[in-house]
Amino acid sequence: MECLKSPFIFSTPLVPPPFKKKKPRHVLIRCSVQRDPWSPSSGDPARPKPRTRSPKKPLSDDNARRIIKSKAAYLSVLRRNQGPQAQTPRWIKRTPEQMVQYLQDDRNGHLYGRHVVAAIKRVRSLSQRHDGDYDMRMEMASFVGKLTFKEMCTVLKEQKGWRQVRDFFAWMKLQLSYRPSVIVYTIVLRLYGQVGKLKLAEEIFLEMLDADCEPDEVACGTMLCSYARWGRHKAMLSFYSAVKERGIFLSVAVFNFMLSSLQKKSLHREVVEVSLIKEGLHEDAFKTFDEMRNNGIVPEEVTYSLLINLNTKIGNRDGVQRLYENMRIQGIIPRPPDAGSCNDMLSLYMGLNLMNKAKEFIVRIREDGTHFDKELYRTVMKVYCKEGMLPEAEQLTNQMFKNESFKNDNFNKTKILLKLLGYAAGGSKIVSQLIISLSKDGEISKAELLNHQLIKLGCRMEEATVASLISHYGKQQMLKQAEDIFAEYVNSPTSSKLLYNSMINAYAKCGKQEKAYSLYKQVTEEGCDLGAVGISIAVNSLTNGGKHQEAENIVRRSLEENLELDTVAYNTFIKAMLEAGKLHFASSIFERMCSSGFAPSIETFNTMISVYGQDQKLDKAVEIFNKASSFGVSLDEKTYMNLIGYYGKAGMMLEVSQLFSKMQEEGIKPGKVSYNIMINVYANAGVLNETEKLFQAMQRQGCLPDSFTYLSLVQAYTRSLNYSKAEETIHDMQSKGIPPSCVHFNILLHAFTKAGLIDEAKRVYDKLSTFGLIPDLVCYRTMLNGYLKCGCVKEGINFFESIYESTKSDGFILSAAVHFYKSAGNESKAEEILSSMNNLRIPFLKKLEVGSGERLKTP
Repeated sequence: MECLKSPFIFSTPLVPPPFKKKKPRHVLIRCSVQRDPWSPSSGDPARPKPRTRSPKKPLSDDNARRIIKSKAAYLSVLRRNQGPQAQTPRWIKRTPEQMVQYLQDDRNGHLYGRHVVAAIKRVRSLSQRHDGDYDMRMEMASFVGKLTFKEMCTVLKEQKGWRQVRDFFAWMKLQLSYRPSVIVYTIVLRLYGQVGKLKLAEEIFLEMLDADCEPDEVACGTMLCSYARWGRHKAMLSFYSAVKERGIFLSVAVFNFMLSSLQKKSLHREVVEVSLIKEGLHEDAFKTFDEMRNNGIVPEEVTYSLLINLNTKIGNRDGVQRLYENMRIQGIIPRPPDAGSCNDMLSLYMGLNLMNKAKEFIVRIREDGTHFDKELYRTVMKVYCKEGMLPEAEQLTNQMFKNESFKNDNFNKTKILLKLLGYAAGGSKIVSQLIISLSKDGEISKAELLNHQLIKLGCRMEEATVASLISHYGKQQMLKQAEDIFAEYVNSPTSSKLLYNSMINAYAKCGKQEKAYSLYKQVTEEGCDLGAVGISIAVNSLTNGGKHQEAENIVRRSLEENLELDTVAYNTFIKAMLEAGKLHFASSIFERMCSSGFAPSIETFNTMISVYGQDQKLDKAVEIFNKASSFGVSLDEKTYMNLIGYYGKAGMMLEVSQLFSKMQEEGIKPGKVSYNIMINVYANAGVLNETEKLFQAMQRQGCLPDSFTYLSLVQAYTRSLNYSKAEETIHDMQSKGIPPSCVHFNILLHAFTKAGLIDEAKRVYDKLSTFGLIPDLVCYRTMLNGYLKCGCVKEGINFFESIYESTKSDGFILSAAVHFYKSAGNESKAEEILSSMNNLRIPFLKKLEVGSGERLKTP
């Protein structure tokens, strides 16, 4: 074994030398697992986000990438649900309340809410019925008040048939949320244009102008495309000329549509003219025009209008005159002449100082019946003022007031006219008429500016102008401005009752009855007679302000001094005394009115029916009603319902039914107010069957019930001891979007406490908070009265202590508390409340009694 250890054996060359170990290769393993885009950026610490070779630049908000992916997924779902024609809405933020409503409307993944989709389907379904077989108001009755203006525009946009568009737009204009807008008119124009109803489109365009909606490039482009689509090229070019004169810039798409339509009809010259002028190639346009004439082609009126407008812009006055004369020679002067061309021609005459030709030209275009626009008005007025033609200027001013084109004018340009008029005798009268027109249109600031300019020129407004301004200041609640202008003109030697009446009316409109009465007394003591109008204004102002004694003083003084009155003044006197409770005096005023030879109006008869009805003289009220018929006065719905209301208060249900039937036989269709009165009359009488019949008839006629309707219905059910139906009615009105009030619940509470069902009353009282209501004082009194009748001392004390802080000064509640504490043997607490009532001078109700009624068990 020792030989084995010899170095000879281990050093043998047959054993290979040892190899060097290689370094192990590193294998890269990449994970394909990605974080859920809906999870927050912090993620799961146990599963960190894997590293990447080229990491993305971090966003400013770590949540941004997740939100972007979420939005993309949402829009993908939306497109799948809507199909290839999907219109994706804007990505917006919503409050939690808006999000709840969004989900309730089933809007998640849909473009419109359920009610909008239902409205679209309802209107579209009418296309299967013949025209005139349906009434849009009846079909859309369930949507009244539910659609906003934007949603109604959406319903209109989604229609296919032009009849449905026409009828729905007519219904749309009757809704409270509707407001005239160029957008909704453009929608109608587009739909009419698609089916070729160009006559209807033109009528809608004129209606848009009458509604003071200034057409924009979209509306004008829609009309032009409609004309082009159906080959109405002459009308298209005329409309295009008018659009250019208004300075409206059309889109490239509209020009392309027009040019394509003209080219299809081989109207190549019109294509060239429009395109050259559009591109600003003026010389090429004139060359094409000359080529047309050399080839024997007579240009149309539209071509002349375009070139005249172009010459005016580049200042070529000779060219304008030559073109216009050429038009006359060719016999293509428009009838009536185009306002823009006439204005350009008149401006040319003024620029060349050819005033005689300008005046002749004005006479000619007025004889031809040319429709004046605001630019032509202004130019003609400049000619009149420059030549001192004041009668013609005054006549033109009156014509301007009747023309809608004068509204919304650039007011700064009228300063030139004002300065010219100020230097001429009688010119201030024209400016005064202008100020009246502006004040009637509500342009008070412009009227003030004109007034200051007149004062600077040493002129003063006429009294009618001042009175008109004061009246409008009063309507706008601008009392200080009204007082300032009144003080400026009141000391004038020409001031009269018109000025005083306008100031008294301004005080009345601003709620300053004391100042109105003070001014009235001051003027009358100075011996100035304000007339029937001024007296009526003063009496009506005092009556509305609750100052009945002062109103009565004016009435008695006017009658004693035999002042000259009219029918309106007598009506005002009778109504004032009715509201003051002076029923006999009101009757005597009516008798004096009839003996003085004044014919009573329908307002007079309505007021007198109220006078005798409140005085419980129904025979006299019926006599007045019959007298109105004998006088030939056409009775209205208010007259019938006024007498029906007093019949109902007297319990004369047969007369109520007969008079209501007579009203309908006379062709007077009852409205919501009439149905509410009838339902209330039968509900108070406890006639449940008639109440329910009227409620159903009301809905069939398209009159939607309101809060007052449901109040009467609840009252009818409680009077019939149908408490469950009464409670169901309150829930029903809530489901229909009509929020109930404490008054509705108090009727039910009163019925339960009266029947001794105090537990049911407590249950209903606790439900008030679920409807978002805070119990009022009447509810507190009803509940305490119920506890008193049922002898629930402990519950009554607990209830009182829970409401004490909000009812410290109510006599009934404090008196009930005293009785409760005495019954419970807590004399000290009762004396404490009594002492507090004495300090506040609140009388104690001794007649209240604990346990005056039996407590019934809940069925």
